[in-house]
Amino acid sequence: MIDFMNYITVGRRIHLVRKLKNISLKDFSKMTGLSHTNIHQIENDEVHSKHETLSKLLETLETDFVFDLNLESMFDSIYQKIYPLILYYDYAKAVERAQPLVKNESFFLNSTRFLEYHLIMLMVNVFTYYQRSKIDYYYNVCSIMDPFYGDERREWFNLMKAAYLQKKNKNDHALSFIKDTIPGIKNTNYIAMLHYFKGIVLLNDYT
Repeated sequence: MIDFMNYITVGRRIHLVRKLKNISLKDFSKMTGLSHTNIHQIENDEVHSKHETLSKLLETLETDFVFDLNLESMFDSIYQKIYPLILYYDYAKAVERAQPLVKNESFFLNSTRFLEYHLIMLMVNVFTYYQRSKIDYYYNVCSIMDPFYGDERREWFNLMKAAYLQKKNKNDHALSFIKDTIPGIKNTNYIAMLHYFKGIVLLNDYT
């Protein structure tokens, strides 16, 4: 029996998979026999559930939760290095760094690193088009998980959202979002990049 080392992450993963499968709390309650209130509490880390309960929810969603300390250590090392490469426009190196993550994607999607994996791959794909067909998927997942982000993670996602909207040529939406977002951002690098995206959108409108 696998010991869930991170109950919070298990709850978050249950929430994500349920949303991706378009299963409402009410319907999920009927499928599992658990109250929708209890499921909501599990997804939002408001209750410390038994292993059997979490396993039942995961099995009902036909998903897994896996651990491998070596792969997770590798992820953490790569995760820390990719953002600076993107920041300094070394996109080829960023893609090279991301390849071991993509090679082990099936593991990371089912591991404690699933949230960070989606965020980092959204960034890599938005800036490099490494996996162009997956950009919308990564963005959708990050949007679903937005309510669970802390301040730092939310600022990062807001930067990625602005980049995504600009790259998808949703200029009006991008401009409005950037204008509303900049006043609440504390990270100066993110502020500079948001102004950069704003300039691109305005230039596109001008031309």
